[in-house]
Amino acid sequence: MFRALALALLLTLAAPAPAALAEAKKAEEGESARAMDVLNLVVPVVREGRLVNYLFLNARIQLGPGVDLWGTREKGHFLRDALIKAVHKRSLAAADRDDAIDTAATQALISAVARQTLGANAVRSVEILSVSSLRQGRPARS
Repeated sequence: MFRALALALLLTLAAPAPAALAEAKKAEEGESARAMDVLNLVVPVVREGRLVNYLFLNARIQLGPGVDLWGTREKGHFLRDALIKAVHKRSLAAADRDDAIDTAATQALISAVARQTLGANAVRSVEILSVSSLRQGRPARS
């Protein structure tokens, strides 16, 4: 009986408090609410002047503190247009793969274009959510 009571007490103290779980969930929801998603951005992969693949990119732009969320979202179509133009001017493909992106270069480009379009303090960070490809498992053509 004592063991069962001790075990129940231990489990109660070890389990996260419901208030702490609710607070963590609220913070997570707040983070995603202060973000803009860039979905299905088509990124061409060009090698030696030839189009060899398309990558489909999903990213999340975390907005900076104090940024007008609704005003920023109203500019979403301008941001998408600027991103499409930018990814067609500069290769974002990984140097050794036709089905992967250079993550750091992609985050930097999205961040720069978003700051230009939405405002200098608009971007806190950029997260690459997913990248898919029509041609999987392809090393870079040389």
